[in-house]
Amino acid sequence: MNEFLPVYFFLILLSFIKENTAPYFFFACLFLDAIVYKLPFIHTILGLVFVILNASLPSKNTRRRTLIRTCLNTFFFLFILSILYRKFSFILMITNIFYNLLFTFLLYKRPRLRLQEK
Repeated sequence: MNEFLPVYFFLILLSFIKENTAPYFFFACLFLDAIVYKLPFIHTILGLVFVILNASLPSKNTRRRTLIRTCLNTFFFLFILSILYRKFSFILMITNIFYNLLFTFLLYKRPRLRLQEK
């Protein structure tokens, strides 16, 4: 694992699992397993557990709850991976939580996100 790259930005899709983002999430898990890390489906199995867990939890679509859920999903996903690999990187954890919170905030405001054409 490269501890200094925030490659787990796809974890924001767990917060929007009710909007049918599971296929994109599983594609990202399989991509990491097959191409980036060449692992035997560790990310995919862990992703399946998180999808089932997040789909079963009741959620209200407020910005604050979505940001908290993103932070907790990122923390626990990376914490379980750090236990499996017997490595812990504080930098990996903080950068991924920061990027995921930033992307979640931008996706939550997506109807108001307007790109100007030049």
